[in-house]
Amino acid sequence: MGVGSDIAHGIQKEIERALLWLVALRWSREPNAAHGDESLRPRGWAGKLWSPAVGAEHLACRETAALFDESSFAKILLAGEGAADLLERLCANRVARDVGQVTYTQMLNPRGGIECDFTVTREAPDRFLIVTGTAFGNHDLGWIRKHLPARAASVALRLIGQRAEGKDQR
Repeated sequence: MGVGSDIAHGIQKEIERALLWLVALRWSREPNAAHGDESLRPRGWAGKLWSPAVGAEHLACRETAALFDESSFAKILLAGEGAADLLERLCANRVARDVGQVTYTQMLNPRGGIECDFTVTREAPDRFLIVTGTAFGNHDLGWIRKHLPARAASVALRLIGQRAEGKDQR
C-alpha cells in the first residue's frame, strides 16, 4: 500500500482486508479461541451495552493473546533522523522507548489542552507508528506536520493494520 495517501486505489484495499480477515477467521477456529456465550447477554437496556463475549475476550487477551482489527483506525508513520526527538518534544508521555514498545500518550497545545490522543509504537530506532481514531487521522497528521522542523523526519498516513496484545503475543 502506498504510504502517503489515505485513499486505497483499485481493489488493493479489499484484498488487504480479506487477507486480514482470513487470518482472524483461522485463529478464531482454534480449539482454545475465546468466544462469549450470547445466551448470557442481559435483556433490555443492559444487553445493549454489555456482552459476555467482552468478558471472554478480555480474559483471553489478559491470559494469552488476542488479535485486534485496526483497519478502520488512522495510522501515521513518522520516520527518519530526528523522529524520536520530535515525538519526545510533542508527546506528554515518553515514547522513545525500546523498539517494539507501545506507549499511550497525548500531544498537548501550549495551554495544556489535548490536541491528539493515540498510541505510539517504536518500530525501529528512527521509525514510529502512531495509531489514532479513525476521524482524527488528518487532524493529528496536520498537528505533527505543523511542528516539524525545516529538516524533518517524514510523516505519512498508513491504511491497514492489526494489533496483537496479551502476555503471549510474541
